Amino acid sequence: MPEARGRIEILGAEPLLQMAGWAGFASAAAAALDLGERDLPTAGLAANRGATILYWVAPDRLWIRGAAPMPAQTRDLCLLDLTQSRRLIRIVHPDLSDAAERFLTVDARPRAWPVGAVRQTQIHGVGVLTHRRDDRTLDILVPATWAASLADYLSVVLQDCHMI
Repeated sequence: MPEARGRIEILGAEPLLQMAGWAGFASAAAAALDLGERDLPTAGLAANRGATILYWVAPDRLWIRGAAPMPAQTRDLCLLDLTQSRRLIRIVHPDLSDAAERFLTVDARPRAWPVGAVRQTQIHGVGVLTHRRDDRTLDILVPATWAASLADYLSVVLQDCHMI
């Protein structure tokens, strides 16, 4: 029987690396990660690679979340460890689109926001990165200093709508 309500949880810090570059970024990033260019996510999508998730967050920028080893610094890439700067808020709800429309400024219908989609947006004025992991799960990477406040805000919004 499906859950009647959803849940919100703040997950601990996990490795998060930003890789940035210049002209030829996709080729340099794929080589540094020992992947083919086709294995990289396309703009607005995430790619799961075992215990690692890749987020294409800008034309010249990739976020690497999870257990990937830190690639070697090269002259074609700039690497920045973001692990301590972000926390993960996870929302699980049987009607994720309806729940997400209560607090996100994106079209949360499945056609506009499919599984695997990554969107940079804001919640209550705070810049966040969202990842629709599956039909029921939303991961939100938030600045660490805002994690508790945003989780509380999301709890209030969803409780007011009787969604958690």
